[in-house]
This record gives sequence, structure tokens and C-alpha cells, in this order.
Amino acid sequence: MGFSVVIAYIILSISFLIVFATVLDSYMNILNLNYILASEEEDESFTILDCYNITPCSPCNFSVILKNTGSKTIDLNYLTVVFDGLIYNYVKNSTYLFPLENESIIVMNVTPSNLRLRIVTKTGSSAFSNCRIS
Repeated sequence: MGFSVVIAYIILSISFLIVFATVLDSYMNILNLNYILASEEEDESFTILDCYNITPCSPCNFSVILKNTGSKTIDLNYLTVVFDGLIYNYVKNSTYLFPLENESIIVMNVTPSNLRLRIVTKTGSSAFSNCRIS
């Protein structure tokens, strides 16, 4: 009876170690993927250099100058432009914003109020600015 208990204990211990090693390996893979995703998001960053109206207001058209401060190219086709919580259409001069370059977009038919601007890329990177009426 004692020998079979020892063998059962050894088999259960080895099974537990195999399951534990598998779970630990999966957990480490998930952590590694999260780190990779986080580092990719950090590479896509931009700032709003200036934001001002180019037409008299009622409603306004605003020129927004963006600078890519990251190391990834930003596709300007997939921006979301939000003024004071409302999404607006925009016109762009080029398709891509390359690293360390500036690009201007024109936001159309903005009804001015607080003029708080937020621009979001397709991956979720965003920048904020307060716009001015000149």
C-alpha cells in the first residue's frame, strides 16, 4: 500500500509541474505580446503644432498643422477629427505623414464654441489642442 501511494504522489507531482510550466509559458507569451503592442503604439505619436481659422466664422474652416514625432508613418486617410465632442470632415494635401515631417489638414464647417480639438489615428494615438480664431 505504501509503494502505490508514493508512485501516485510522484505521478501527480510531475503532472502538476507540467501543467504549471505550460501555464507559465503561456503567461510569459501574453506578457511579451502586450509589450510588443505597447511599444508599437508608442512609436506612432504626433502633435498639433497650430490650429487657426482660415475663413470667417459662421461656420469656420480651420487649418491644423500636424507633426509626426514618432517613428511610424501615419495614414492621414484614417484620422478622426473632433472639435468640442463633434466629429468633422477634413481635407488633406497628402496621404501620409512621415516621421519628423509636418502636414496640414483643413477641417471643414466647424461651428466655434470652446474650440477644443482632438485628433485620433486608426491605432488610437491622439493629440489635443486649443484652436484660435484669428
